[in-house]
Amino acid sequence: MNDEDTGFAGYWAIDNYIKTVIVWRDQSTTPTTFCAIEQYSGTWTTFSGGALSPQNGVSEPASGSGPLAGAIVFTFTGTFLGSGSAKPPTGSIGTFNYGGTAANVKLGTYALQGNPLTGYVDVFSFYFTPTSTYASANDLAWSWIYTNGDGVGYGNMWVNSASGSYGDIITSTPTSTPTPVMPSECLTTVSTGWSTSPIVNSVMAVVADEDAGNVGYWALDNYLHGMIIWENPTTTPYPTFCALVQYQGSWTTFTYAASPENQASEPSGGSGPLVAGYVATFDGTYAPMFKSTGFIGTFNDGGTKSDILTPVASQKGDLTYVSFLRLYFTDPYPTPIDYTFNWLAVSYIYTHGYAGYGSLFVSSPLPGYNIGDIVT
Repeated sequence: MNDEDTGFAGYWAIDNYIKTVIVWRDQSTTPTTFCAIEQYSGTWTTFSGGALSPQNGVSEPASGSGPLAGAIVFTFTGTFLGSGSAKPPTGSIGTFNYGGTAANVKLGTYALQGNPLTGYVDVFSFYFTPTSTYASANDLAWSWIYTNGDGVGYGNMWVNSASGSYGDIITSTPTSTPTPVMPSECLTTVSTGWSTSPIVNSVMAVVADEDAGNVGYWALDNYLHGMIIWENPTTTPYPTFCALVQYQGSWTTFTYAASPENQASEPSGGSGPLVAGYVATFDGTYAPMFKSTGFIGTFNDGGTKSDILTPVASQKGDLTYVSFLRLYFTDPYPTPIDYTFNWLAVSYIYTHGYAGYGSLFVSSPLPGYNIGDIVT
């Protein structure tokens, strides 16, 4: 509890969460190599009066809070203390107060905040010798997603991941709404010429979307789908567009469905939250069929439980899938090029319960990693 969360400008929020640590050992190496997964599920709280938003350092106009979920996987070398460990190797090992304060967060920047975590506890110090190199572990993959309100719309989602950091958490008041800032990842595609304001800033609701795991469809998703899109009219032969896309909703799986990562047979049905975001560029022609701002309606993708439970080779997927691209743009290229879609950063997080293996799954096609699994 009271863990001050790091943004790009300074500590921006106080986090309270359940942290799960799972470690595997490879005894064939010298020194012994370990692989660890850390999972986080909890809440963040930020404050008016000096706190700066995590991505762009905007002064928070109001205090606010919301959920967070994340995970990291890494390897390290060292010596396991075994029966000499300071804490039991399984189950809960207690509650730890890291000592972060709202007053320190309100100072805004690292230069003023100093080192605030007077009660910080390194969990690995309970189980490994001080000479172990876990302090400089080899981070392989990581992703955290924070949401505010319904999670869609600029300022309501921040993704901080190995593939990129984008969006932001900017609390709003009845008289203020955050100004969208285009993700810097899009500048790697085209560095100049972008519109200052997005040409699309809308939300659609999607139901019965079949979710793809590593091998087959494993769940039905219902979610809000936010779309914020900037245009670069200077590129030829077609304009280039930068899309910041957000998802917040829920997944539902069924007994005997295959889990998304390891294809384990789900022992029971279950459901839980999902949050996701990605940044991509594409070519096309802006030809909107729906209004460019606000809520544009509910779309049924036509996924079914029976298809989820069908053997992978025979699954059909969504019967009436609706892409936001086709709602606003015409495709100048034939399939399979499909708008020359260029993924720049992406992260999806699914949770089930609060702790333990099978309770959290991170999926990221970029840089090509998954963490954990959902096993009901």
